[in-house]
Amino acid sequence: MACKRNLSFTTPVSNKGLQPASSPLSINDLMKQLNSGQNALSRQLEGLMEKQAANTALLEDAIQHLGALERKFDEQRPQEEQRPQEEPFHKRVKRAHNVGIAEAVRRLHNSENNPHKYDPQTGISSPRNQAVMTYLLEELRTTFADADPECIQELCQQLQRRLEADMRYTLLHHQRVKANGNGHDGPSFLEL
Repeated sequence: MACKRNLSFTTPVSNKGLQPASSPLSINDLMKQLNSGQNALSRQLEGLMEKQAANTALLEDAIQHLGALERKFDEQRPQEEQRPQEEPFHKRVKRAHNVGIAEAVRRLHNSENNPHKYDPQTGISSPRNQAVMTYLLEELRTTFADADPECIQELCQQLQRRLEADMRYTLLHHQRVKANGNGHDGPSFLEL
């Protein structure tokens, strides 16, 4: 005996009056709807993937551009403004315990009787600033005979770097005041 399959669907019955809720769908109609829905989703997914690829390319270009700008900036920045390599721990400790020597270096340099002053517009290795450093070292070695000469020299260089930084900040402040146009020609807060 052969078995027959019934592939037709029965329509669901609604609760109102036990009448059919909607017209029956054939398997072919249902498959066509599923297939068209799948095709539509596939097209949407392809569109999203294309947008994502375009955005990824834009991001990669922006990252490369930022990297190029960073390299260009690093090349143009003078050596003096770049961060110094971290010093060994023992040098930092030596300077930290010699606050008295640092104060003596500053006072000797800034005293009215001192004809030798650093020129902050030139670097540490300029002949004038080297002569000032030699003068300060000779004067301080007699006062602090037991101090490490390298420590005194480092404190003199530190004073020179601080004077250069102060000069740069003062110049930047004056440029900003002139650029803002508020006409303030008196001494800046940095000079007080």
